[in-house]
This record gives sequence, C-alpha cells and structure tokens, in this order.
Amino acid sequence: MIVDDRLLEMDFGEWEGRAWDDVPRDLLDRWAADPAGFAAPGGESGNKLLARVTSFCRDIQASGRDCVIVSHGGPLKLLRAMLAGNTVDFFAAPPAIGSVTMFN
Repeated sequence: MIVDDRLLEMDFGEWEGRAWDDVPRDLLDRWAADPAGFAAPGGESGNKLLARVTSFCRDIQASGRDCVIVSHGGPLKLLRAMLAGNTVDFFAAPPAIGSVTMFN
C-alpha cells in the first residue's frame, strides 16, 4: 500500500467541520461562482486540488501498473473525469461511498 497526500480531500480551511449554514453566504456565493479559483479562508482552491490530482493521475498512468485507489469524493470525482477523458466539473457528484469504478 502506498499513501499519497495528493489524494487528500480539498482543504476547506476555516470551513472544515462547519455546517454550510454556518459559512457566511457571501463567501459561499464567491466559491460557487468560481470553485476553481476561490479558496475558503486558510484553505485551497479547486485549482490546487486539481493540480494535486492531475500530478497523481500522470504518475499512475506513466507507471503502467494496475492499481486500486481509495480516496475522498473530491479527488475521486476529478480523477474519474480525467481518466474517462471528460471535462472536470468541481460540482459533479462524487462516486457513491463504497462504489467501484474501473478504467482500462
């Protein structure tokens, strides 16, 4: 087993552990308008998450090895889009918990 920090969930900074209703509406609106570029206070932007997952994806593809990936919803939905050749959508639904997706 290899643990790779590039597959950690997006860092939501000061929003971590808070209910969406507890996040100021103006900040949620800014995030919704630009999930790629906006970062919650102390957190990371969608682009930073995407860079991490893209780096991981390139490395596994270059290895040519079969693998099983277990991660969080955010990284998994980006990775799934990349491996399928689809456009990344930060608001796409993540894979269902415990689901399996296979790629060749």
